[in-house]
Amino acid sequence: MRYILELIKQGFWDLKIALVGMVLEEKIYRNYYNLKPSIKINLRRWMDGNVYYPFAQEAIGNRSLFETMHEHRVSKIAQRLGWDQKGNVDFLWIRRYYSEIMMPEGDANNADAHNQLAFYHMSFIQPKIIWEGVNATPYIGIGGTYQGALIQKLWPELAAFLSHYGYPLNGRILLKHKLLLLLKANLPLSLMREKVRWILKRRSAEVIEKN
Repeated sequence: MRYILELIKQGFWDLKIALVGMVLEEKIYRNYYNLKPSIKINLRRWMDGNVYYPFAQEAIGNRSLFETMHEHRVSKIAQRLGWDQKGNVDFLWIRRYYSEIMMPEGDANNADAHNQLAFYHMSFIQPKIIWEGVNATPYIGIGGTYQGALIQKLWPELAAFLSHYGYPLNGRILLKHKLLLLLKANLPLSLMREKVRWILKRRSAEVIEKN
Protein backbone atom coordinates (compact mmCIF):
# COMPACT_ATOMS: atom_id res chain seq x y z
CA MET A 1 0.00 0.00 0.00
CA ARG A 2 2.79 2.42 0.86
CA TYR A 3 4.30 1.78 -2.55
CA ILE A 4 1.12 2.81 -4.39
CA LEU A 5 0.75 5.92 -2.25
CA GLU A 6 4.31 6.91 -3.12
CA LEU A 7 3.57 6.46 -6.83
CA ILE A 8 0.54 8.70 -6.51
CA LYS A 9 2.54 11.37 -4.67
CA GLN A 10 5.22 11.28 -7.37
CA GLY A 11 2.83 12.33 -10.10
CA PHE A 12 0.75 9.29 -10.93
CA TRP A 13 -2.38 10.79 -9.40
CA ASP A 14 -3.60 12.00 -12.79
CA LEU A 15 -3.40 8.38 -13.98
CA LYS A 16 -5.55 6.91 -11.19
CA ILE A 17 -7.63 4.70 -13.46
CA ALA A 18 -4.55 3.25 -15.15
CA LEU A 19 -2.92 2.67 -11.79
CA VAL A 20 -5.88 0.82 -10.34
CA GLY A 21 -6.71 -1.07 -13.50
CA MET A 22 -3.18 -2.17 -14.20
CA VAL A 23 -1.47 -2.29 -10.83
CA LEU A 24 -3.91 -2.72 -7.94
CA GLU A 25 -5.95 -5.09 -10.08
CA GLU A 26 -3.05 -7.55 -10.10
CA LYS A 27 -4.29 -10.66 -8.38
CA ILE A 28 -1.59 -11.09 -5.76
CA TYR A 29 -3.99 -9.50 -3.26
CA ARG A 30 -6.99 -11.72 -3.94
CA ASN A 31 -7.87 -15.40 -4.28
CA TYR A 32 -7.30 -15.43 -8.05
CA TYR A 33 -8.11 -19.12 -8.60
CA ASN A 34 -10.98 -19.04 -6.09
CA LEU A 35 -9.68 -21.95 -4.06
CA LYS A 36 -10.60 -22.97 -0.55
CA PRO A 37 -7.52 -21.85 1.43
CA SER A 38 -7.70 -24.63 4.02
CA ILE A 39 -7.60 -27.66 1.71
CA LYS A 40 -4.84 -29.56 -0.05
CA ILE A 41 -5.02 -29.37 -3.84
CA ASN A 42 -4.15 -32.13 -6.30
CA LEU A 43 -1.39 -30.49 -8.32
CA ARG A 44 -1.95 -32.43 -11.55
CA ARG A 45 -5.70 -31.82 -11.63
CA TRP A 46 -5.20 -28.18 -10.78
CA MET A 47 -2.61 -27.73 -13.55
CA ASP A 48 -4.88 -29.47 -16.06
CA GLY A 49 -7.60 -26.92 -15.35
CA ASN A 50 -5.61 -23.74 -14.68
CA VAL A 51 -2.25 -24.05 -16.43
CA TYR A 52 -2.81 -26.31 -19.44
CA TYR A 53 -6.52 -25.64 -19.86
CA PRO A 54 -8.83 -27.96 -21.85
CA PHE A 55 -7.61 -29.27 -25.20
CA ALA A 56 -3.91 -28.95 -24.29
CA GLN A 57 -3.35 -32.71 -24.58
CA GLU A 58 -5.31 -32.81 -27.83
CA ALA A 59 -3.23 -29.94 -29.20
CA ILE A 60 0.04 -31.76 -28.48
CA GLY A 61 -1.42 -35.01 -29.75
CA ASN A 62 1.10 -37.31 -28.06
CA ARG A 63 0.26 -38.38 -24.51
CA SER A 64 3.80 -39.51 -23.73
CA LEU A 65 5.21 -36.19 -24.91
CA PHE A 66 2.61 -34.33 -22.86
CA GLU A 67 3.52 -36.27 -19.70
CA THR A 68 7.22 -35.57 -20.31
CA MET A 69 6.43 -31.89 -20.68
CA HIS A 70 4.38 -31.95 -17.47
CA GLU A 71 7.15 -33.59 -15.44
CA HIS A 72 9.69 -31.10 -16.78
CA ARG A 73 7.41 -28.18 -15.97
CA VAL A 74 6.69 -29.35 -12.42
CA SER A 75 10.41 -29.91 -11.78
CA LYS A 76 11.24 -26.46 -13.12
CA ILE A 77 8.54 -24.82 -10.98
CA ALA A 78 9.75 -26.70 -7.89
CA GLN A 79 13.29 -25.52 -8.56
CA ARG A 80 12.17 -21.91 -8.99
CA LEU A 81 10.08 -21.92 -5.82
CA GLY A 82 12.51 -24.02 -3.82
CA TRP A 83 9.52 -26.14 -2.87
CA ASP A 84 9.28 -29.63 -4.32
CA GLN A 85 5.67 -30.85 -4.13
CA LYS A 86 4.47 -33.15 -6.88
CA GLY A 87 1.34 -34.62 -5.29
CA ASN A 88 -0.87 -32.33 -3.25
CA VAL A 89 -0.05 -28.67 -2.72
CA ASP A 90 -1.50 -26.01 -0.46
CA PHE A 91 -2.94 -22.55 -1.02
CA LEU A 92 0.40 -20.83 -0.38
CA TRP A 93 2.10 -22.93 -3.08
CA ILE A 94 -0.57 -21.93 -5.61
CA ARG A 95 -0.24 -18.25 -4.67
CA ARG A 96 3.53 -18.40 -4.97
CA TYR A 97 3.24 -20.03 -8.39
CA TYR A 98 0.94 -17.27 -9.63
CA SER A 99 2.83 -14.38 -8.02
CA GLU A 100 6.41 -15.48 -8.67
CA ILE A 101 6.10 -17.32 -11.99
CA MET A 102 2.80 -16.80 -13.79
CA MET A 103 2.50 -13.06 -13.26
CA PRO A 104 6.11 -11.99 -14.00
CA GLU A 105 6.60 -14.35 -16.95
CA GLY A 106 3.09 -14.85 -18.31
CA ASP A 107 1.27 -11.60 -17.60
CA ALA A 108 4.41 -9.60 -18.39
CA ASN A 109 4.07 -10.72 -22.00
CA ASN A 110 0.56 -9.28 -22.03
CA ALA A 111 1.94 -6.05 -20.58
CA ASP A 112 4.50 -5.87 -23.39
CA ALA A 113 1.68 -6.14 -25.92
CA HIS A 114 -0.31 -3.42 -24.13
CA ASN A 115 2.74 -1.18 -24.12
CA GLN A 116 2.69 -1.13 -27.91
CA LEU A 117 -0.51 0.93 -27.63
CA ALA A 118 -0.33 2.79 -24.32
CA PHE A 119 1.75 3.05 -21.17
CA TYR A 120 1.01 0.04 -19.00
CA HIS A 121 2.43 0.31 -15.49
CA MET A 122 3.05 -3.14 -13.99
CA SER A 123 5.19 -2.47 -10.97
CA PHE A 124 3.69 -5.35 -8.97
CA ILE A 125 6.00 -7.83 -10.68
CA GLN A 126 8.86 -6.50 -8.57
CA PRO A 127 9.99 -9.21 -6.09
CA LYS A 128 9.61 -7.01 -2.99
CA ILE A 129 6.02 -6.15 -3.89
CA ILE A 130 5.21 -9.75 -4.79
CA TRP A 131 6.41 -10.93 -1.39
CA GLU A 132 4.17 -8.41 0.33
CA GLY A 133 1.26 -10.05 -1.47
CA VAL A 134 2.46 -13.56 -0.63
CA ASN A 135 2.85 -12.62 3.04
CA ALA A 136 -0.82 -11.58 3.03
CA THR A 137 -1.89 -15.16 2.22
CA PRO A 138 -3.35 -15.93 5.70
CA TYR A 139 -5.77 -13.01 5.27
CA ILE A 140 -6.82 -13.49 1.64
CA GLY A 141 -9.91 -15.68 2.13
CA ILE A 142 -12.10 -16.92 -0.71
CA GLY A 143 -13.07 -13.80 -2.62
CA GLY A 144 -11.56 -10.35 -3.06
CA THR A 145 -12.25 -9.10 0.47
CA TYR A 146 -8.62 -8.27 1.25
CA GLN A 147 -8.13 -6.63 -2.13
CA GLY A 148 -11.29 -4.59 -1.57
CA ALA A 149 -10.08 -3.43 1.85
CA LEU A 150 -6.79 -2.39 0.27
CA ILE A 151 -8.50 -0.28 -2.39
CA GLN A 152 -10.89 1.14 0.23
CA LYS A 153 -7.93 2.34 2.31
CA LEU A 154 -6.08 3.85 -0.65
CA TRP A 155 -8.97 5.34 -2.58
CA PRO A 156 -12.43 5.15 -0.92
CA GLU A 157 -14.17 6.90 -3.83
CA LEU A 158 -13.08 4.18 -6.23
CA ALA A 159 -14.07 1.39 -3.84
CA ALA A 160 -17.64 2.74 -3.90
CA PHE A 161 -18.02 1.95 -7.61
CA LEU A 162 -19.58 -1.31 -8.75
CA SER A 163 -16.71 -3.69 -9.55
CA HIS A 164 -16.70 -6.29 -12.31
CA TYR A 165 -17.12 -8.87 -9.53
CA GLY A 166 -20.72 -7.70 -9.29
CA TYR A 167 -20.52 -5.65 -6.10
CA PRO A 168 -18.67 -2.54 -4.79
CA LEU A 169 -15.53 -3.11 -2.73
CA ASN A 170 -16.34 -0.77 0.14
CA GLY A 171 -18.89 -2.85 2.02
CA ARG A 172 -20.17 -6.32 2.75
CA ILE A 173 -20.46 -8.81 -0.06
CA LEU A 174 -24.07 -9.69 -0.88
CA LEU A 175 -25.22 -13.15 0.19
CA LYS A 176 -25.70 -14.35 -3.41
CA HIS A 177 -22.09 -13.46 -4.23
CA LYS A 178 -20.84 -15.16 -1.06
CA LEU A 179 -22.75 -18.31 -1.96
CA LEU A 180 -21.36 -18.25 -5.50
CA LEU A 181 -17.80 -17.88 -4.20
CA LEU A 182 -18.31 -20.74 -1.75
CA LEU A 183 -19.74 -22.92 -4.52
CA LYS A 184 -16.77 -22.26 -6.80
CA ALA A 185 -14.31 -22.85 -3.97
CA ASN A 186 -15.87 -26.22 -3.13
CA LEU A 187 -16.46 -27.61 -6.62
CA PRO A 188 -14.18 -30.51 -7.59
CA LEU A 189 -11.37 -29.47 -9.94
CA SER A 190 -12.64 -31.90 -12.56
CA LEU A 191 -16.03 -30.13 -12.69
CA MET A 192 -14.38 -26.73 -12.99
CA ARG A 193 -12.30 -28.04 -15.89
CA GLU A 194 -15.39 -29.41 -17.63
CA LYS A 195 -17.10 -26.06 -17.17
CA VAL A 196 -14.23 -24.31 -18.97
CA ARG A 197 -14.31 -26.96 -21.70
CA TRP A 198 -18.05 -26.42 -22.19
CA ILE A 199 -17.63 -22.64 -22.40
CA LEU A 200 -14.86 -22.97 -24.98
CA LYS A 201 -16.91 -25.38 -27.09
CA ARG A 202 -19.90 -23.05 -26.99
CA ARG A 203 -17.82 -20.05 -28.03
CA SER A 204 -16.14 -22.02 -30.79
CA ALA A 205 -19.54 -23.06 -32.12
CA GLU A 206 -20.67 -19.42 -32.08
CA VAL A 207 -17.61 -18.33 -34.07
CA ILE A 208 -18.07 -21.11 -36.62
CA GLU A 209 -21.75 -20.23 -37.00
CA LYS A 210 -20.95 -16.55 -37.61
CA ASN A 211 -18.40 -17.41 -40.28
